[in-house]
Amino acid sequence: MNPAVPNRWFDRARLRRQAAELLKYYSPDYFSAKQRFLAACNRVGLAHQSLPIHAPSPNSEPLTIDIAVAGSEKPTLALVVSSGVHGIEGFFGSAVQLAFLEQLAPDWQPPEGAALVFLHALNPYGFAWQRRFNEDNVDLN
Repeated sequence: MNPAVPNRWFDRARLRRQAAELLKYYSPDYFSAKQRFLAACNRVGLAHQSLPIHAPSPNSEPLTIDIAVAGSEKPTLALVVSSGVHGIEGFFGSAVQLAFLEQLAPDWQPPEGAALVFLHALNPYGFAWQRRFNEDNVDLN
């Protein structure tokens, strides 16, 4: 391949720009990921609740599993988008959820009879402490 001839299938500069654009969805820690997720849910108008877990936190802030729902209360179809079953993987999953939410228009709703359910940080202890296992040293998978 001649480096002087641009390859329309592999444009390194374009790939670098796209990768840099995606990095904005990643958070440096569990607590900022949680705040960004909740802020995105509020912006779109999703109802949400936080379920606290009773486990030690690296900075004394409470650890929670956060749930946000859009759509029908009794759906016939539902899409569940979860993150952080293996705590350390929460960084990627949370970034995916955040990118999805930030692409939605404010007050967006799924089609009638459908629901979209976000489960953020199913293993908040593992996410916060950057480990795969939960506070009881259990792999939730």
